[in-house]
Amino acid sequence: MIDRESLPRLLTTGELARVLEVPLHRLQYVLQRDGIQPIGLAGSAYIYDAIIVAFLRATLARDTWLQSVKDKAQSGGGAHGQF
Repeated sequence: MIDRESLPRLLTTGELARVLEVPLHRLQYVLQRDGIQPIGLAGSAYIYDAIIVAFLRATLARDTWLQSVKDKAQSGGGAHGQF
């Protein structure tokens, strides 16, 4: 008998967005921008291996940090007000 805990967890795009606590459109943008392909389809839903969660979490954190640096530079908080 197969142990369910040993099976890989597959997540749809919507489930990934919920796990990562980001809007679906933001996640879809990152997936497309970074060329991240689903591992398959479940009906009409794209599915991803759960191992991608850590990578996406780091990518989203990096994007948030870069945006804050850019905003700070544009408001005059950076070196010479430029990024």
